[in-house]
Amino acid sequence: MQRLVSKHRAQDGRINLQPKDAAKFVERAVADATAEALARAGMTAGDLRRLIIPRLATWDPQAGAEGAAKWQVASAADLFDGDLAALAKLADALVDQRLLTLTMTESGAVYEVAHEALLRVAPLGDLVFERRENFEQARVLKIEARDWFAAGQIESRLGRSGDRLKDADALLLDEDFGNDLKRSGQDIQAYVDACKNNERTQLDKQRRIIGRAFVKPALAALEDGLSEHALRLAAAGALLAEDAGLDLVPELWSPMAKAITMIRTGHVFKWHEKAVYVTAFSPDGKRVVTGSGDNTARLWDASTGAEIAVLNAHAGGIHAASFSPDGKCVVTGSDDNTARLWDASTGAEIAVLNAHTGGIHAASFSPDGKRVVTGSSDNTARLWDASTGAGIAVLNAHTGGIHAASFSPDGKRVVTGSGDYTAKIFDVSRSEAITRGRAHVLTAALAHGIGSRTDPERADLLMDGLPDDDMFGLALAKIGLTADDPELQEVIAALHAPLHPNCYLSPTQMAETFGLGDEASSAEGADGDDGVSSTDAAERDLGGQNAFQAERVNADDLVGQTYVETHQGVAIFQLRDGRYHVVSNFAVSTLDAALAAAEAIGVAVET
Repeated sequence: MQRLVSKHRAQDGRINLQPKDAAKFVERAVADATAEALARAGMTAGDLRRLIIPRLATWDPQAGAEGAAKWQVASAADLFDGDLAALAKLADALVDQRLLTLTMTESGAVYEVAHEALLRVAPLGDLVFERRENFEQARVLKIEARDWFAAGQIESRLGRSGDRLKDADALLLDEDFGNDLKRSGQDIQAYVDACKNNERTQLDKQRRIIGRAFVKPALAALEDGLSEHALRLAAAGALLAEDAGLDLVPELWSPMAKAITMIRTGHVFKWHEKAVYVTAFSPDGKRVVTGSGDNTARLWDASTGAEIAVLNAHAGGIHAASFSPDGKCVVTGSDDNTARLWDASTGAEIAVLNAHTGGIHAASFSPDGKRVVTGSSDNTARLWDASTGAGIAVLNAHTGGIHAASFSPDGKRVVTGSGDYTAKIFDVSRSEAITRGRAHVLTAALAHGIGSRTDPERADLLMDGLPDDDMFGLALAKIGLTADDPELQEVIAALHAPLHPNCYLSPTQMAETFGLGDEASSAEGADGDDGVSSTDAAERDLGGQNAFQAERVNADDLVGQTYVETHQGVAIFQLRDGRYHVVSNFAVSTLDAALAAAEAIGVAVET
């Protein structure tokens, strides 16, 4: 202070300061003196705080409107006890700066702040103000501990729990207040520990009540055979009671243990947002595919339940999903009228199978993994090339949506199940060959004389550019093969092999073989009520039993339907309002057989 006065004194000995400047003048003087004391003692601001708080200063919340800092007298024994001994050097430096006073008494040296006003300016004032809440907490805690001991340490005088108990515990660990509270002459720690034990006892009572509420429901679920539900009930009781070890509610262990031994579920795959419609294992059993109404399919690790990939490209719910025989691909079928092929390792989309006009409810691979069959609500099943996604054939014989479709073990037949109350078997043996490569398939299809042009074709200007009447030989030359090439011969054999014997039955034979006579006898007569006019088809009532109808077929409808095996042979026999039909939509090579079948029942067919 004297140094500051000397700096600001005028020649006449007076100091001229405005009121606001005077306050700053004092603060600057205290700050400079404190800084010099710290420098001489080689101490820090943290050391200053440890010296002043809480033994040389306190906070009085009743002083003034907002409370105020108050000084306290402390003995050297209290100030420099234990690890605080090094602070004696700082205390002496502050005495030299006249910020503290030192008084020798009979019991020893005592220190105090030189004037209470010093506790209302920085830096000493700031130290006390920042810790004012701790001062109050320490004061109240001392009172509570004193009253508890005075009352005989009874439970009703334990006044701390929850956040207040946490505050007390933190105060005992505080660098400034902890040691002071422990030296206060009262066993503050004992009081806080007693509060903790009491709180724990009360909480344990509540936890036991919560846990025991689940015992009877869990036992009842076991009696009903609902082992998983019983486990979840017992687990909920343990978790809500915060008693995973069942130390508080051992009664839960009995239903829990019984449920665990009864459960057969391995994993619950729970990331779909809507109902799961289809599930399937991979051939090696290591993965699972699921299809959901949330428009996604998902791949899972069957051993851990971890999600591997999300197959997310459909715009409708997924009702069909299965792995290829080698487990490398997945096919899914959706309400968005498409099926999709996916890489089962990465979840990447490979191809879109897009031709159905209704939702797809069935999709599966052939045993060799080269073909896929799909079944749709558009009443058709379709065959696809699994490597390219190209369509191979349409299986069109049902009058209701198809909900199931799969290959036979040898891959030569497909069975479908429909909403028309029937299941049908299709000979698809030739379709396997179609996946061998289009050039080979085209060439093989022209073998056995099929590629020889007829007289009208030789005269057709459209085909006039062909250099040879033998299109088979021309195709061989184009692909650079000979007729005896082993791979080509294999395709030829597959394409020209006879179909299943039932494919060659006449309509009458088909009716007799499958007992269709009685069923058809209830059909209405040929009076045009079936929606087909006499100008579109010729009809004949065979003895009042079976009415067979031959429909005209537009030539454009033959495109993509030239493979006889997709239509059960030379004719389709469909039940429409109790009538059986011969439909001549087959390849040219079987047209004669179709005409013969129609002639056998006396029906005129317009070709």
